[in-house]
Amino acid sequence: MSLPPPPTLLDLDIVLPIFVGIAVLTSSFRLVDRVRTARFGWDDGVCFLSLCIMLIMIVFFYLIVQPPPEATQFTQIFAYYAGGMCFHGVVWTARISILLTYVRIAAFSVQKRALASLAVLFAGLLLFLYGEMYWICEHETGWKEFHPPQCDLGKGRAITEICFDVFADITLVVVPVWLLSKSSMDKAQRMRLLLLFSTSFLITVVSVVQDVIVFIAGGIREIFASMLEDAFSLTICSVPVLVTSLYRIFSKTKKDLDVDTPKPPTLVTGTRYVSTKRTKRSEGTTIESVSEDSKDTTKRRDLSTYRNSFTAPSLIREEEENDGSNGHAQPSAPMPPEPVDKGYDVVTILHTV
Repeated sequence: MSLPPPPTLLDLDIVLPIFVGIAVLTSSFRLVDRVRTARFGWDDGVCFLSLCIMLIMIVFFYLIVQPPPEATQFTQIFAYYAGGMCFHGVVWTARISILLTYVRIAAFSVQKRALASLAVLFAGLLLFLYGEMYWICEHETGWKEFHPPQCDLGKGRAITEICFDVFADITLVVVPVWLLSKSSMDKAQRMRLLLLFSTSFLITVVSVVQDVIVFIAGGIREIFASMLEDAFSLTICSVPVLVTSLYRIFSKTKKDLDVDTPKPPTLVTGTRYVSTKRTKRSEGTTIESVSEDSKDTTKRRDLSTYRNSFTAPSLIREEEENDGSNGHAQPSAPMPPEPVDKGYDVVTILHTV
C-alpha cells in the first residue's frame, strides 16, 4: 500500500489553516445561534469545549513541527504530550457532543439514560487513551533526546485506537437507526436524525483514514493526519445545527427543524402524542368527581332546607296554636319571625311539642 507523501510547507501553512478555520467558523456559528435562540444545551457546551481544545492544539502543533529557535527540549516534550492529549480530546468531545444531541432528540427517558451512559463511556475511553499514552512514553524515555521529540507508541497503541474508533463510530451510526425504530417522530425530527446519521458516517470515514496512517506510517504524516481529523470532526459535529439554522432562516414555511423532542409519559404513546386511553380515563374521573360534588352539594342543600323548615319559628308557633284540634286546617300565612328568649331554645320547643 503506497503512503501519501509527507506534508510540505504549503500543506502546513495553507491547507491545514483552511480546514481549521472552517471548523472554527462552523462551531462559532453553531454556538452563537444556540445562544441567540435560547437553545444552548449540554451538546453545545461539549462542542465549545472541543473548540477550545482545538485552538490550544494549534499552538502545540506548530511548536512540534516548526519549533522556534529559543524553544527548549522540555518545551518540545511538553508540547508533544499536550498535542497528543488535545488531538484525542477534540475527536472524542465531538463524538460526545453528537451523542448528547441524540439525547435531546430521544423520545423516552430510557433512551435518554442509555445515551447519557454511552457519553460517560466515551469519556472513560478518552481517559484510558490518555493514561496509555503517558505509560508507554514514560516507560521508554529515549525519544525525549530526539529533535523534535516524538514517542514511538507502537502497534499495540494503534490497534487500541482502531478498536475504540470502530466502537465509537459504529455506535454513532447505529443510534439514529435505533431511535427511528423505537419512536414515531414527525418529519422534522426524522430529517434531523438523518443529518446526524450522515455526519456520523463521515466521521467514521475520516477516523479510519487517520488510523491507517498511524498504523503504517507515523511521524509527521501522523501529526498532520491527526490535525485534519480534528478539523473534520469539529466541522461535522456542527453541520446538523448549521443546516437546521439555515433552513429556519431561508425556508418559506418558517418551519423549525431544531426542536427538542418532548418527553412522553409512556413508551407506547410515541413522540408527540399523549395516550388517549389515559386522557379518557382522566376525563371520566373528572366528570365523575364533578357529578359527585354536585350530588353532595344537592344533598347538603336539601338537608339544610329541611333543618330550616323544621326549626322555623313560624311553623312552631302555628303548631302550638292549632294544638292538634284541627288536623286538616289550612296553614295560616307565614308570620314574621319573633325573637326567641335566651332560655327558650330549640330543645325546649321539641320537648313541649
